[in-house]
Amino acid sequence: MPPPHDRRRDNDQLPPMVPMAMHPLHITPSIPAEPPVAPAQADSDPSSDGESGEKDDDNEPLKKLLGSKKRNRMKDEIDALRKEVGSMTRHLEWLRVSQMHQSPAPLWADIAKQQAHELSRVMAENQHLRHTLEQHLDIAQEYIDTIIPKSVPPGDTVAAPALPIIMCL
Repeated sequence: MPPPHDRRRDNDQLPPMVPMAMHPLHITPSIPAEPPVAPAQADSDPSSDGESGEKDDDNEPLKKLLGSKKRNRMKDEIDALRKEVGSMTRHLEWLRVSQMHQSPAPLWADIAKQQAHELSRVMAENQHLRHTLEQHLDIAQEYIDTIIPKSVPPGDTVAAPALPIIMCL
């Protein structure tokens, strides 16, 4: 049984390579995904058998083809990333220009606008309350006038009535 540190080393291995067509940043999906090619083993080298180098000649075009496909994929990815950088740069420049044309109002202007709005609201509320109070005073005066007689009866020489309740307010 191997020691525990060996198991941790097994877990630290790199994940398998993802084909570029399946990679999330890959933009051009027109390139078909190629299955990974297993590297040639050192035991199966034809030059060590003493045979002619025909197998090397057969593998050379395949290696060149695979190498050129890999280069093409890398080139396509670099081109796509350059296009993305260009579009992001243009967008950033547009944001900067639009921000320069739209200079934000100073903070004090916003505060002054809010205070002016609050002032108009409070003044309208005060006017409404004043009008309501005047109506209530008129109603109270009418009640007082109906309750307290305007003229004192001639036979009653009692002291003058106290001030109306409304006057105490």
